[in-house]
Amino acid sequence: MPSITCNSPGFSEAVISVSDIDSWITFLERVFKWEVVCCGEPAPGVHGLWRLPKSARIVEAFVRDPNAQTDLGAIRLVQFSHIDQQQARPNAYAWDTGGFFDLHVQVRDVHALFEDMQRDGWSGYTPVQRLEVGGVMLDEVLIHGPDGMAFALIERVSPPFQVVEGYRRVSPAWNAPQMVADFSAVHRFYADGLGFIPTIETEMPPAPNGDNLYGLPLSVGKQIPTQLAFLHPTGTRGAIGSVDLLHLVGLEGRRLGSTTRPPNFGLVLLRYPVSDLDAYIAAIGVAGIKMHTGPVDIELDPIGSIRVASVLSPEGAWIEFYEQKAGA
Repeated sequence: MPSITCNSPGFSEAVISVSDIDSWITFLERVFKWEVVCCGEPAPGVHGLWRLPKSARIVEAFVRDPNAQTDLGAIRLVQFSHIDQQQARPNAYAWDTGGFFDLHVQVRDVHALFEDMQRDGWSGYTPVQRLEVGGVMLDEVLIHGPDGMAFALIERVSPPFQVVEGYRRVSPAWNAPQMVADFSAVHRFYADGLGFIPTIETEMPPAPNGDNLYGLPLSVGKQIPTQLAFLHPTGTRGAIGSVDLLHLVGLEGRRLGSTTRPPNFGLVLLRYPVSDLDAYIAAIGVAGIKMHTGPVDIELDPIGSIRVASVLSPEGAWIEFYEQKAGA
């Protein structure tokens, strides 16, 4: 057990930097069946938090399924202007490392959703695959689309299980994977540095027929095991708001961690609420974790007044921790 306690229920939101916020809103409303909670320009303090010039303009939209019985796992779309941008994981293959790779969502009918997203221009790394992971049967596919964004669409076949109840078609985002080059270093960052607790740690052998989720040629897939760890602040297996680390053993991709941050396009950060930000910063500081930015006080719709700071993983994953201020 880690000596540091991360008093967070999981990430409240994932921030995706997009080139066309209107088209993204239309897609999430029509295909995911989510709704916009609020939209507009963020408070000026965000510029300092993200180290942006004051000339940069930002519009954002906070989007979620209002029927889902949780406040976690929403998506915040942000569109920047008057600033240079590239993809956070530029021209990346699945096996390239650095930053956040995708978001996991649980879905009601993965085959129908996959077809709808393909009609919208999204592309799967593979077709939908039937997988058995730790005695759990899943239908899953990785799909990527605009701005280099990727989702893992997962339908739990047996035993039946929902990470959260009440959603209509697509659940809140419940996990954010990172493809990593140095598994041990990133694992230490989360477990020993941030106090996240491992819930699953395993090495998955390659499928005998070479099937894999990442688009590897079958001849390669037959030879590549996957090192895997899920970590969550509470240590609760299957809880919303985890991260997982993936390392394709024996396969070397490009290292992209220097670009995986705002204002670049794609999944650029996760936000975790904590009960006492200053105490948490002090605790992780003793473990050698330095703040990347902040802490700063900002207004964040629809949450209200928050105090927030960011850290960077050894391979460029940007994570923010925030405390809701009294009376907010």
